[in-house]
Amino acid sequence: YVKDYSTLAAKAEAFSIWHEELESRWRAIKSACESSVLVYQNGKVGSLTVSESIQTAGVNTAHLHRVFFEKDIVGELILGKNYIDFRKNSEIFLDAFSQYRELVKEELKHKKIITMVRDPIAVDLSTVFQWIGMGIADRYFAEGLRQGKDFARIVLELMLYIKNRMFDWFETELREAIDINIFEYPFEQEEGYSIISKEDVEVLIIKTENLSLMTDVIKRFTGIEQLEIINKNVGEKKDYSHIYKEVLKKLKLPREYVEQYYVENPYMDYFYTKEEKRTFYDRWIKYT
Repeated sequence: YVKDYSTLAAKAEAFSIWHEELESRWRAIKSACESSVLVYQNGKVGSLTVSESIQTAGVNTAHLHRVFFEKDIVGELILGKNYIDFRKNSEIFLDAFSQYRELVKEELKHKKIITMVRDPIAVDLSTVFQWIGMGIADRYFAEGLRQGKDFARIVLELMLYIKNRMFDWFETELREAIDINIFEYPFEQEEGYSIISKEDVEVLIIKTENLSLMTDVIKRFTGIEQLEIINKNVGEKKDYSHIYKEVLKKLKLPREYVEQYYVENPYMDYFYTKEEKRTFYDRWIKYT
């Protein structure tokens, strides 16, 4: 692996970040197996606010993004070409632990699962900045800057690379984990949430834009008597908030990227009203 890095220190740094990511994933999966309530979603949808608010109320809660990683790009961003070899190592692990999927699915039964959805371009942009803050995208940005690319251009490249990631998550992750295709069930757009019950699994789906109104809904769903929603992981309070604001000044979104989300998108049509989609469209079309 060393041949692909200019220095041993650079190689060690990348693999250290990957090791931390693997440890974080393992802790999340272990917590999910032990908790009665899971806040289980793609990320950057306000989930930390929900999970920590429930935890503060005294209910053991897991905050989880993935239990299956085949189509996740985090490892690729951290390790580059070396991730191919790490995938091979992972396959060796799965061969030795072939019942992993079945065991995970069994553990997720009898859980209260809360998942969330949010304005997708806001999610794409917030995801990229989260990865910057965690060191996940450092290698990608370093390579782009060495090539003379503008910082805002690299942000856009990553946004385009991960487009639809939030919606794909419902198909490739949630459906795989609990055998529920949420899109086969009606969603209460005006209410801002829906509850799906199938056999021994219950799923509460919330639009983040309605989160401030969801306290009573979450209380009823989880059985919590006292609950206060406490905002966490707010982007404006992050160390990179000033960079975020500067990037927004220079961000140039392709019109087709904006329109593929807010014009005749079946996923958006499922979750959001025409008025909500128009609000999102009007916000982001200004950056084209």
